[in-house]
Amino acid sequence: MEIDVSYAEAISKLETFLADPKCTTGYTLDKMLGAMVGFLSCSEYQSEIDLAELIVGNDAEGFNEWLEDGETRFAWVAVVNHLTEQLVTEAFVLSEHYPYIENQLEPSADFVDWCDGYLSGLLLNDFIWEGDFEFMRSFTDADELEDIETEFDSIIDLVFLISNWKKTLDMNEKPEILQKELSQIYAIVEHGVIINHGLALRLEELKLESGALAPRSTMDVEIENEPFIREMPKTGRNDPCPCRSGKKFKKCCLH
Repeated sequence: MEIDVSYAEAISKLETFLADPKCTTGYTLDKMLGAMVGFLSCSEYQSEIDLAELIVGNDAEGFNEWLEDGETRFAWVAVVNHLTEQLVTEAFVLSEHYPYIENQLEPSADFVDWCDGYLSGLLLNDFIWEGDFEFMRSFTDADELEDIETEFDSIIDLVFLISNWKKTLDMNEKPEILQKELSQIYAIVEHGVIINHGLALRLEELKLESGALAPRSTMDVEIENEPFIREMPKTGRNDPCPCRSGKKFKKCCLH
C-alpha cells in the first residue's frame, strides 16, 4: 500500500474523523498523537487492531473505516510514519506543539491530552516492556539495569503527573513548589520521550541480533487484518492506579 498524503492533510482528515460519533472513545487529536508515540515506543510492533480499539473504540463502522484501505487509514498511517521518522532521527520536538509559557502554573489542556494518550499507547506495550527488562538481565550489570529502569519509570511518572495535574496538586502538600517546577517537568518529559523510544530501538536491535525477534513490518506495507478479538485485558490495566486512589488503573486515571 503506497501512502501519498501530506502530514497536514492527514492531520486534518483525522481531526474530522475523531469528531465523528462513530469514534466512541472521545479521543482528541492531541490524545491520538500521544497514543501513537506511546504505541511506537516499543521494541516490537504490536497489532494495529490494538491501536484502533484504543483510539476509535469498538463501533463497527468507525473501527472498520480505521482499518480498511481508504482515506482514513491512509491518513493515520501517514501520521504514524511521520512520527516514526521524527522519533528515529531524534527530530521529535514536543515543545514545538506544546510550549511552556513563562510563569505558566498548569499544563495546557492539549498537553494534558497528549500525555494521557501517551500513557495509554505505552500501556498497550506494557507486557513487552516487562519482558524487555527481563531480557536485559542476561547481559546488563545489575546496577546499570536498575538505573535504566529507574530512568524509564521516572519519565513515565512525570508524564502521569502532567496527565493528572489537578489531582496531583490536590494530593501534594506544597503544590506551589510543583507549579514552579513546571517548566523543568516539560523539558524532562520532552527529552524523556526520546530516551524511551531510543531504548526501545536499541532493544529491538539486540533482540534481532540474538534471534529473539523477527524483523518488523513497516506501517506502509499492507497488513492482513486480524479478527477483532479481545480475550483478556493487557498486562498492567489491573495494576493499582499510581494516583493511590485504591482503584485499578483501568477504572481510574486510564478511564
